[in-house]
Formats: sequence, structure tokens, C-alpha cells
Amino acid sequence: MFLFGANYLVFEITNAIICTTIFYYIKKLCPQNYFILLILLLPISYGNYSLICILLILIIIVLEQQKQKNNILIGLLIGIIFITKQNIGIILILPTFLIYYKEPKVIIKRIISFLIPLTITIIYLLLTNSIFEFINYTILGLFNFNAKNSALNIYTIITIIITLYIIYCYFYKKDKKSK
Repeated sequence: MFLFGANYLVFEITNAIICTTIFYYIKKLCPQNYFILLILLLPISYGNYSLICILLILIIIVLEQQKQKNNILIGLLIGIIFITKQNIGIILILPTFLIYYKEPKVIIKRIISFLIPLTITIIYLLLTNSIFEFINYTILGLFNFNAKNSALNIYTIITIIITLYIIYCYFYKKDKKSK
């Protein structure tokens, strides 16, 4: 086995680091009852790129809670999420327009930093002549994927519950601070 090659051991070590970081941010966001989320997250903590998306969303939530927001970093993270999961990236960039419509500097910083990873990825795809395969897999392939995988399974339900609980903790904590 190679130490840093394409093998299962490296995959599992990376997955363990991502899961540990997710658990850290969950405990930071919901200190009173974080164990509920941990129990719900355990069944889906096998390696997949959705865990990276969950981790980046948690980091964005923590950055949004800071008084001095790092808009460039938030935009970069949303751009990275957009590269891996386009629908979630769009859902995350839309609130920037809705929440900060009176602050054009914030919107400009986030959009420009959002475009940085997107531009790098597009350049890479063009240089490797794989832009059409990427579009076919990420956009056109969704129709084929949806036709074969429209059933609701336990992992989908657990993911939905975790997401809703994280959102609840975020707004509950925010409401407590405002009182």
C-alpha cells in the first residue's frame, strides 16, 4: 500500500479527520444537546463527499456568527461547495443576495471569492478536455440518476433530520443572543 496513494486506508483516515472536525463544530454550535446530532450522524459517517459539504456548511455557519465576518472566506467556501454539490452551492449563495442586499460591498466580496474556485475548476477542466464530461455528469446525469434513485432511504431521512437540527440550533442560539 502506498502511504498517500489512491487506497482505502488513506480514504478512511481522511474520512476520520473530516468526521472528527464535523463533530467538533456540531459540539461548538449545539453544546447542550450535541450528542443527538452525533448519534444521527454516525450511520452516514462512512466516506463520501457529502461529509465535506456538511463540514464546509458548519464552518460557514460559525463564520456567519462572528461579529467581524470574513466575507472572502465565506465566498470561497460556498464556491468549493458549489463545485462539489451545485444545487447546495446555489442554495447557499442566494441568501447572500437576500440578506445583504443593502450592503453591496459584502455581495461583491462574496461573489468574487465564490468565482475563484469556480474559475480554477473550469480552467482545469478545459485544460484536461473534460468540461463536457463534467457537465454530462453533474447536470445532464442528474436526470438519469433521479430516474434510478428516487426512493427515500434511511440515510436520506437521517441527513434531512441532521440538517434541520443544525438549522434549528443556529436560529435558537441566534435568538438567545438577541434577547
